[in-house]
Amino acid sequence: MIVEFRRKNLAGQFSGHDLPLIRIEKPVGRVVIYKKAAYLLGLKDGDAVMFSGDRAKSKLYVYKELPKKDSYIAKIADTKRPYFRFTSKQLVVDLCDFLSLKFNKESVYLELNPVQDEQGRFQLTNRSI
Repeated sequence: MIVEFRRKNLAGQFSGHDLPLIRIEKPVGRVVIYKKAAYLLGLKDGDAVMFSGDRAKSKLYVYKELPKKDSYIAKIADTKRPYFRFTSKQLVVDLCDFLSLKFNKESVYLELNPVQDEQGRFQLTNRSI
């Protein structure tokens, strides 16, 4: 799956539920995985998520994995709002570094390409909102 970074304005705090989006919040280091992205990843409460990248091709990927010590554990935020989240300031810094992201706002959105690659990863692209 290939994620493309595009500019588009979307209104509302939870507008990303219809799109396969992951939001990263730089000040607090929170990563929010919205419903459609979580569905594509096959996430359940407490599943592990990992990010990887290929600097030569400038591609960033996300995938679900078996929980390990260094995994990011996605938890359901609230039963009324079906999105997952976890906090890691270092991951947010690393992702921003990798993608050369500049924050005009507190959050940056990454769109998940719905087609997996041969290794079961989904590509992420910057979607400036």
